[in-house]
Amino acid sequence: MAQVPNLLWHCITESDREHCDVTSIMYQATSWDKPRRVVIVRRLDIDPQECLCADWLWEYEAIATTLDWSGEDVWHFYNFRGNAEKHVALQPGVRQWTAGRLRRRLFHLPGILVRHARQWTIRLPVYAKHRSLLMLHAAT
Repeated sequence: MAQVPNLLWHCITESDREHCDVTSIMYQATSWDKPRRVVIVRRLDIDPQECLCADWLWEYEAIATTLDWSGEDVWHFYNFRGNAEKHVALQPGVRQWTAGRLRRRLFHLPGILVRHARQWTIRLPVYAKHRSLLMLHAAT
């Protein structure tokens, strides 16, 4: 099993609503005749105040390229070319959201898995139904 190197991330955008880092490595897949540069971009598109630990919320993109541009320029050049989200049905305020962000905002809610009378149920906080309905209404 190959070892993953320690990656040196470079911040390319940081705001209250989004944080984006980029790095690159050389990689050779078994079917490739030579190694290629892979630009890796990670994005955190939530308000940091919304959760205590955002480590598992990063979204990653990997772009194999022969271009020797900066990682940020490669990402901007290829940005959103491979995404298949359909934004037509979304309200203007959420059209730029990725599928992952929509999924997290609509479906990721804290809950407790409880077994009672040989049945499993999920107990959600009181605000969960209201929050989900508001987000669904905002998105469509």
